[in-house]
Amino acid sequence: MSSGSEIRRLEGHEGGAETAVFSLDGRRVLTASADKTARLWETATGLELQRFEGHQGAVRSAVFSIDYKRVLTASEDGSARLWDTAGKKPVPQTDRHNSRISNGVFSPDGEKLLTSSSDKTARLWNVSDGAEIRCFDAHESPVEIAVFSSDGQWAMTNSENGVARYWDILTDVNKFCFMCPREQDIGTFFSSRAGKLRVLNLGDNTTRFYDTAGHEICHFLDSDARIENEVISPNGKEMLTASLRGNVWLSDIRNGNIVTKLEGHVGEVYSAAFFPGGDKAVTAGEDRTVRFWDLATGGEVQILFFDNKPTALAISATKLFVGDITGQLHFFSI
Repeated sequence: MSSGSEIRRLEGHEGGAETAVFSLDGRRVLTASADKTARLWETATGLELQRFEGHQGAVRSAVFSIDYKRVLTASEDGSARLWDTAGKKPVPQTDRHNSRISNGVFSPDGEKLLTSSSDKTARLWNVSDGAEIRCFDAHESPVEIAVFSSDGQWAMTNSENGVARYWDILTDVNKFCFMCPREQDIGTFFSSRAGKLRVLNLGDNTTRFYDTAGHEICHFLDSDARIENEVISPNGKEMLTASLRGNVWLSDIRNGNIVTKLEGHVGEVYSAAFFPGGDKAVTAGEDRTVRFWDLATGGEVQILFFDNKPTALAISATKLFVGDITGQLHFFSI
């Protein structure tokens, strides 16, 4: 657990933290912010190593390429940009979507990009030259999320009107389409490590598990509030789920059974993360706390209190990163 003492605060962002991710070795952390920038930081010193600026809108996400030599940023200005982390050469840029981009990801082999946008499309791009390969345009409302399957051969997209689609990226064939029974927003979804399960977070307060043929395997319901946040464990067998009213629970994604409930937050839980070993978890909430949990017992182990709402979490083997709504970035030893 954390000592409870903040070891470093990173100053620089002038807007709320949207996302944060550590490099594999934990020596760097990449942040995206509402201040229209993404930034790369050295965790040992708190030094800002690189600033990625040029977007005209909030940067919604920033991710590393598989070799950590490039960064992909996605912005509300409708553009996705590639950056060289060494800062030594220009990188080909993609064309723009016609509206804000909600997320961007690299393919597992690092050769392609996938972006989702409010222009009702998801688009596939070449990393080498920024050229558009394919446009997935069957949705009738803004596309909120797009992700690759673990083998990189398929993509999943979900839109605001409760439709999720599963695509063959080589042919743009829509393999199957799922529609939320109550025509409400479908939230995030994930692939299991084995690539055999898809998880849909539905506006009807359920999380449902599907195989790649579109058949439902199981589901469970939070009767109190909409599901807002989900994250898969390192071993791909369990999932943390958080709802709008602060309910947090650990479930087995093989059968949908709830393993344990984590009780303590008051209000929405903004972010959740597993420790690398998968036996502990950390959550950040509207109640201005970050809470540590023992997943074997469901017990609350420690609470950290903040002056401002913590909105983003990232965790490495030795450090916890917390970004708050004002753009301040906090580091703790764990």
